[in-house]
Amino acid sequence: MVESERKYYQLVLEQELARRQQLNPRFSLRSFARYLEIDSSTLSAILNGRRALPLSRAHAFACKMGLSGETLIKFRQSCEVEHTRLAAIEEEAGERYTSLRLDDDIDSRILIHWEYFAIFAFLGVCESDGGAAVAKISQRLFLDEEITRSCLEDLCQKRLVEKLPDGRYRKSCGPIHTRGIKEKDEVFREAHRSNLTLLIDRFDSFKAEESMMVSSTIAFDVRKLPQVRKLITEFQKKLSSFMREGQGNQVYQFMAYLFPISKRED
Repeated sequence: MVESERKYYQLVLEQELARRQQLNPRFSLRSFARYLEIDSSTLSAILNGRRALPLSRAHAFACKMGLSGETLIKFRQSCEVEHTRLAAIEEEAGERYTSLRLDDDIDSRILIHWEYFAIFAFLGVCESDGGAAVAKISQRLFLDEEITRSCLEDLCQKRLVEKLPDGRYRKSCGPIHTRGIKEKDEVFREAHRSNLTLLIDRFDSFKAEESMMVSSTIAFDVRKLPQVRKLITEFQKKLSSFMREGQGNQVYQFMAYLFPISKRED
């Protein structure tokens, strides 16, 4: 997200202050602070960029100013970005992405079977060690060694991973893109069937302190669906970027599914 978007909440606050001062020249920063129910020095620091807008205040500010639609969404997002330190992250600056194609058999296998992405991600954990052997990869990911070897052969053939002279493996490229693949594509659906199988197989082994499970059953106007999809997509990107910051030491799987459970009337 670019700098102008990161500070979007500041622009909205400044515009609202300017609008009120036009209506009432005596309307001061202190008056604006009283209206927003915040200390004037704190508001001044927020407008000057010396401190971030507290997440706990963002919703209250938005309501006070009567924000709605795209303005409300961008106001909240810019505040969230400030607090998660994602301002400079669009696609992991400086990294080269490798895209997979549906018309390639190996690419399709990589897309469909969760083991490929798990191995690729785990090799990122092992970068500081210079790579990892088949036995270590299999042991940490609970995989059969033959499956690990087969996946590594494909990953090496696609030059996503390289085999070192000592028999260990390491990543040879940055993150992998799956852009251009649509939800209607069978490969996409097969990939998610594979992920759901993983979830079911590992479900009983999850530890509460190491995992998180949430779900909601919500009735809403389906005309909001495009906006809902956008919000989920943006959240997934932000979360992934935040989690990738620094040196990883464990591999996680994040899934999000939104689907109807009622019949829609025509």
